[in-house]
Amino acid sequence: MVSASNESKPLSEKQIRLMGRLLQRAFLEIRYLGREGMAEQAADLADAFHNLPTYMFTQEFSWSIFREFLEEYQKRYPRPNEHSYFDYLTFLDRVEREADDID
Repeated sequence: MVSASNESKPLSEKQIRLMGRLLQRAFLEIRYLGREGMAEQAADLADAFHNLPTYMFTQEFSWSIFREFLEEYQKRYPRPNEHSYFDYLTFLDRVEREADDID
């Protein structure tokens, strides 16, 4: 759960770098899904991430709103399959905590 004080804080430089890695992973998955003919899933993933590049650099970034988009995506595509899967919510939790061990 995101605390109210954390909700209104801008992202740190480290969190911005990690969000960039998260965004890169989403782009890779979108590319893969497109190549595999899974346009609807690719579009849903793009929809979950489309505001991140703008808002991650502003005071208006909202952990809870971004989390809602990712929750909706992962609810719709809940488990690993032969096509692709990345646990965006777990990574987001680690970014929020500014984990040092993200690969």
